[in-house]
Amino acid sequence: MSAHQMRGTLEKCLKHFRAEAGSEEAACEQLVNFTHGQIKRPTASRWVRGQNVPKGFNLLQLWYFLESKGCLVDKVERLQPEVADLGRLVAYQIVEPAEVNSIIGFAAHGDNGFQQLWQLLKGDRSLVPVKAEIAQLLIEEHEDKLKSLRSKAGTQTDELHTEQTEAAPRPTAEPAMEANVSTLIPIAVAFLMGLKPILKQLAAAGEETHQQLRDAVGGDDAYYDVLDPLKQMSSRRANRFFREH
Repeated sequence: MSAHQMRGTLEKCLKHFRAEAGSEEAACEQLVNFTHGQIKRPTASRWVRGQNVPKGFNLLQLWYFLESKGCLVDKVERLQPEVADLGRLVAYQIVEPAEVNSIIGFAAHGDNGFQQLWQLLKGDRSLVPVKAEIAQLLIEEHEDKLKSLRSKAGTQTDELHTEQTEAAPRPTAEPAMEANVSTLIPIAVAFLMGLKPILKQLAAAGEETHQQLRDAVGGDDAYYDVLDPLKQMSSRRANRFFREH
C-alpha cells in the first residue's frame, strides 16, 4: 500500500493540504475542479479553512479529494475496504447513490434507506458478509474507471481494495440497472441454496433464538436489512399467484 504524506483527523488533513497547496486560492481551485464546479468557490473556501464541515455526499467528496492529495482522513482509514471503495465510486460520481442503495439492499426501507447508506459510507454502519460480496462485484465492475479517475486526481492507484478474481464481462455501453443486477445471479443462487435449509430451521425456532440471531448480526436494523429483500422477492411470487388465479 502506498504511503500517504499525511494521516490524521479531517482538521489536520485540511491544514496540511492548505500548506501544500501554497495558498488558500490554489487550494480552493483544486477542490472546485475536483467537484467539476458543483462546489462553488465561497463554499470551497469555508471547507478548506475548516469553518464548515460538509455532510452526506459533500463530506465524501471532501474526504476523497484530500485522499487524492495525499491526505488520508482517519475515518476513511478505519472503514471496511469495500465501504471505502463504495464511497469513492460515489465521490468520483461513477455511480449514483440511488444505484448503490438499490444494489446493496437498503432501498427496501424507502427514504430511510438513504439514511442507512450515508451511515454506512461514513462508517457508522458495517456491511454484513453477504452484502460485502455484493459490494465487491459493483466495485470490480467499475474498477478501471475508478483507477483512471484516481490517477488523474493524483492518487496512487494500488490502494484500490479489489480481490484478484476473474472479472465479469463488461458491456460496451453504459451498464443499465438490469445488467448490474444480472452479475449478482451466481452469488445469489449459491447464497439462497445454502440459506434454504438454515432458514427452515430458524423459522421453526422460538423467539429467543430469533433474538439471538438479531443480536449476532448487529441488531434489528442489520437483521431486517438482510431479510427485507427476501421478503420483497417472496411478495412477487404471491402477486403472480393472485394474478394467475
